[in-house]
Amino acid sequence: METMNFARIEPLNDSNYGIWSMKIEALSDAKDLFEDVIENEEPKIKENGPESIREHKAWSKKNKEAMGILVLSLTAEQTIIYKGINKAKDIWNEIKLRFEGAVEERKIDLMLELTSLKNHRAKASMNT
Repeated sequence: METMNFARIEPLNDSNYGIWSMKIEALSDAKDLFEDVIENEEPKIKENGPESIREHKAWSKKNKEAMGILVLSLTAEQTIIYKGINKAKDIWNEIKLRFEGAVEERKIDLMLELTSLKNHRAKASMNT
């Protein structure tokens, strides 16, 4: 695998999904993997179709590379969660499902906290 600086991609955690996903998508896109493997379906092998066999082999190679990028950007605990999944697209979608929901919940919590602080500040200024 070519060396693209993985040191700049912090492992996925509960607070960095947005930036993590942007970096992984950019790295995968730079290697022509994102569209072919993450966004599209695995090509079917047609009987007596040497072209479809070549396409599937090319896709399989790209899938392995995309899997490598994803797995190397996860913690050991996260890697175990996705161990049985053999398509980069499926891992990507599982991570997205798990972490995008958490990000939205965190945004709601922060908005409620901000509203509460504003209300508290308004009450405090009325009492002075």
